[in-house]
Amino acid sequence: MSAARPAGEKPVRSGTSLGITAAKKVYANRSRLSEIQRLPVRYRMSEALIDPDLLPNMYLSNHVKQIFDLYPRVLSTYSTVMGDPELREAMARFFTRQQGIAVSAEELMITTGSQQAIDLVSRSLLKPGDTVLIERPTYSPAIDVFLNQNIRLIPIEITSEGYDLAQVEQFMKQEKPRLFYMNPTFHNPTGFTVPASQRKLLVELAERYQCILVEDDVYP
Repeated sequence: MSAARPAGEKPVRSGTSLGITAAKKVYANRSRLSEIQRLPVRYRMSEALIDPDLLPNMYLSNHVKQIFDLYPRVLSTYSTVMGDPELREAMARFFTRQQGIAVSAEELMITTGSQQAIDLVSRSLLKPGDTVLIERPTYSPAIDVFLNQNIRLIPIEITSEGYDLAQVEQFMKQEKPRLFYMNPTFHNPTGFTVPASQRKLLVELAERYQCILVEDDVYP
């Protein structure tokens, strides 16, 4: 049963609903990728996606069905915070055997994509006002993540020859960035790959100037 509102009194609007609406507007305005993806195009180059017709869809479908037959409860429960233990064990073996990176399952965390991983790294390692080196051009959602946390960004040009390491060292020495977010292998969106010789020197620079290297390696 509701009480009658006195004549002339304006209805009270829910502060919670207004806050949610405002938050949605702020996020939409700050997201460069969401604006780009609204444009009607035939080939969407802003997304690093393979044409579904080029994938073994029937094989993947059958494999998923086999997984559900083996683990029927997977559809009705949550995984662990760090991600499926069996998947992390398999990934640890892959990194050790294929890439020579000694890592255990306990050191791996499964995310729902690179954007979530970038957000977690940013919230864990950075504070407002910190400086971050990024490639130019770079993955636009990463820019959104950093700017939403009031991070100062310094662009580093990437070319078919890699980076200008003299410029990188100058910025590391003068600006003291907390980290360098990079995509050095089949770079998005240019497709460039930074040569191995530069990578070794870059690790030395990062160690010398205490700058964390965050590699977004989506095409290993």
